[in-house]
Amino acid sequence: MITSFVAMAQGIIEIESYSHFFVSIGSLIPLSTFLTKVVCELIPKIEGFRKQLVSWTIGIGLSLAGKYLHLGSFSDLAIWETLLYGFLVGLGSNGFYDIPAVKKILEYFMSNKK
Repeated sequence: MITSFVAMAQGIIEIESYSHFFVSIGSLIPLSTFLTKVVCELIPKIEGFRKQLVSWTIGIGLSLAGKYLHLGSFSDLAIWETLLYGFLVGLGSNGFYDIPAVKKILEYFMSNKK
């Protein structure tokens, strides 16, 4: 399938397959970051923690799409692995170490170990 995109009104970029985005978590993060930015620009009231939720939702959605469309390495994952990978894609597109919510989650799990 060949799809055309107009890039900044400067030309047309031909993409033969979307499966190259679904090779690994690291290759899906830029797509998630781009889509999160587009959604947050379309809806200007999204700020702070809501941006993180949008990013996580998009990451999980992309991972589920990869699983059910049999794209890349996501096609052979169990559903819980797909959801976990999607959450990690969302964290990666946010910047993992800048998220206070993630730090609180990690602190919670670390405090339960004691």
